[in-house]
Amino acid sequence: IPFRQMKSFGRYDAYVGVVTNYRLIIARLTNQMINESMTMSRNEAKAQGRGYLGQISRQMSEYSSGYTTRFLSMSPSSILSETPENFELGNGSISEIRIRFSRSSQDEDCVKNEFDVEIFSGVAKHEFRTDENEDYVSLLRSIYGERIRRR
Repeated sequence: IPFRQMKSFGRYDAYVGVVTNYRLIIARLTNQMINESMTMSRNEAKAQGRGYLGQISRQMSEYSSGYTTRFLSMSPSSILSETPENFELGNGSISEIRIRFSRSSQDEDCVKNEFDVEIFSGVAKHEFRTDENEDYVSLLRSIYGERIRRR
């Protein structure tokens, strides 16, 4: 699940929530990781014979969510050791996850809807934002059941 955490004045740090049967891993995505991933996707599109617009389209697709899929092929220990900011929460230690609908911004052409996500564990409360996506809620509900609270 792609997460964002408010940094300052509309700037966010990017994270990925990797949900497993035993734990929730929160992995920090650095700008370098995102840039490398976008460059790789652009180069792959170029190698497939796609033109400039095809390359840019592939790059934008990678930026919006593609970089999160890299964690599917990694072991939990590899994810945790990738950056010092990465951490895990045992599923048993998560007491509640609150999900609240939020209308983030509105342009002339587009309304961007998001979810505010608060994760409560025995250690701390973690706050993130993610795009409005019912698949994310379904994934969390499949692991955490009644601990999911929609507001």
